[in-house]
Amino acid sequence: MTSLPRAPWALALSLAALPALGHVAKTPPRRQRRPPTPSVTPAPAPMCEATLTVTATQGASGCFIDERVTRAPGTLRYPCEGGPATADFSGHVFQGRVDGGRVSLRVQTRFHYGDGCDWATVQTIEGELTASPMAYRYDEAPVAGQRNCASSCHATAEVSVTARGR
Repeated sequence: MTSLPRAPWALALSLAALPALGHVAKTPPRRQRRPPTPSVTPAPAPMCEATLTVTATQGASGCFIDERVTRAPGTLRYPCEGGPATADFSGHVFQGRVDGGRVSLRVQTRFHYGDGCDWATVQTIEGELTASPMAYRYDEAPVAGQRNCASSCHATAEVSVTARGR
């Protein structure tokens, strides 16, 4: 084993010779920290609203229908430039889209009827926002696999639109 010289000047001379021997520990370069990238959150799209009103349905006289639109007006909400839309009729929410001024919404319901059958409905609202009235349609059918169910009922209605703006 090689002993280190005892004189302080000899130690400094020995340490100075280490780089020539290739024994110098290199300090890794410091990483430059980049400034945080500011996050740009786009402003939410302006929302538009309209009131949808259905006063009565036609075509289902003598039938019970599980419709959700005549009890109270609904509120249609959608991005003013178009996109996903909802229409809330007292907690019964139709979902769909408004694209190019065209509305397409639907809701599905289920109910148990006095014939002992379970029924499924599809209810739609479609049309042009600027060409009131739009169209409401109600279709129902017994859930598959049941027998001796009553006849299906169908209904239609006009939907008046009153724009509320943004």
